[in-house]
Amino acid sequence: MNNKRKWIDTFFSEKEICDLNYTVLHKDQTHVFSTNVIKELVLNASDNEFKTIKEHLITLDFLNGDIHHFLKSLAEAYIKKNF
Repeated sequence: MNNKRKWIDTFFSEKEICDLNYTVLHKDQTHVFSTNVIKELVLNASDNEFKTIKEHLITLDFLNGDIHHFLKSLAEAYIKKNF
């Protein structure tokens, strides 16, 4: 996991991605996840999932996409799968 941690910490630092809160409404419940919580979930993902997420982040960065929009979609997917 050290390589994962190093990569994601470096990416977020170099891109100056601030810590925001993402609010997700699911089944009449409101869930709030921070950027840092999403980072930890990504770090705990399987190697294949991490690779896919990493590729999406790299592509979004290349295209000047909205990283926070992608992170919110990860939060939404996590909530729907686990709650």
